[in-house]
Amino acid sequence: MSLAVAMIVAAGFAMIGFPFNHLQAWISWGRWKTLGLLLVYLSTVAVGGGVIGWAIGSLARTQINPNDAVKGLCYGLIGSVLLRADFRSRRKPPAELRDAVSMLTSVIEWIRQALESVMDRAIGNWAGEQSPESLEYHSFNALKGMQGKLEPRQRRTQLELHTPAIENIYSSDDKKRKDARANLMAFLRTYYVEQHLPRPTLHLWQHREA
Repeated sequence: MSLAVAMIVAAGFAMIGFPFNHLQAWISWGRWKTLGLLLVYLSTVAVGGGVIGWAIGSLARTQINPNDAVKGLCYGLIGSVLLRADFRSRRKPPAELRDAVSMLTSVIEWIRQALESVMDRAIGNWAGEQSPESLEYHSFNALKGMQGKLEPRQRRTQLELHTPAIENIYSSDDKKRKDARANLMAFLRTYYVEQHLPRPTLHLWQHREA
């Protein structure tokens, strides 16, 4: 009973292990792939964190509370805290569990990188499917979103870099048009990945009607 509760508690804390905007962006872009990776992540942390917390409690041989639910809650908290501490600062856990904790934190990091990779690839595919008008619209939206974070000189530099690309995307010169499209696609991909923004839901035709 206490082990089952510990696993449930560890899974619950795993849900807040990632920032909300990261989860929102990953699910928005990756969808079923992301949900599958998150299921693996929750299962790994639930089993690993719960078992590690339970094992530490057993090794310590301390009676936290005779109630199994309370003991499970404490074990789950211990396992979650230990995994997070090792993941962030690489503090050494108890010798008996060091290999297990290190392996689990490696799995967690692998899953995080996989989620980022799925999102990055999906954003690149999305940018490649956009029309010239859509690339122009989303690029200007991205520039507006960056304004509050940039100094005046940086804002001018960004505009100077993007104005030719936006103009050349309609050029009759095939090379200029392809280069401009590639530049805008790369800009949007970098912006959406770095900011962890969800997939845009406003289509260009809706923007024009508004």
